Amino acid sequence: MSLKRFQRAFTLIELVVALAIVATALLGLQAVSSGAILAAGDSINQRMAREAARAKLEEILLGLEDPDSSGEVEDFPLFKWTARSEEIAVGLPEQGGGQNKIKVVTLEMTYPVEANGEESETGENTSVGKVTLAGVIPPPPAQTGEAPAPPPGG
Repeated sequence: MSLKRFQRAFTLIELVVALAIVATALLGLQAVSSGAILAAGDSINQRMAREAARAKLEEILLGLEDPDSSGEVEDFPLFKWTARSEEIAVGLPEQGGGQNKIKVVTLEMTYPVEANGEESETGENTSVGKVTLAGVIPPPPAQTGEAPAPPPGG
């Protein structure tokens, strides 16, 4: 009877192999789940940077902020923005219409990105993402005293 009892039980080597397989599978699942968590964090940072860039560009277009400046987003010191403006001539001078100049503002927002856990020697994450937006500063109202022209088709 003692032979039958040993034949039905697992040997020690079988248990060790089974534990090694389970441990390997669990490590693989952990790597996948941590990658998903990092990607979710990056997505949140990108959305926040995009929203902050839109808000800052609106401030610039409304004249509340200098179009050639830079700074950090309040409450988020790792989110940095830089704005620059340039005048661009539009119109066709050959047709006698003359050229108008418009002022285009380009705003660039940088934000932290988890680059697979890579860190600098100081322990800080050195990877950044970028969001770039552009807008046109509306021209000042005409000083001629004339009423504005009606929109086309109206």
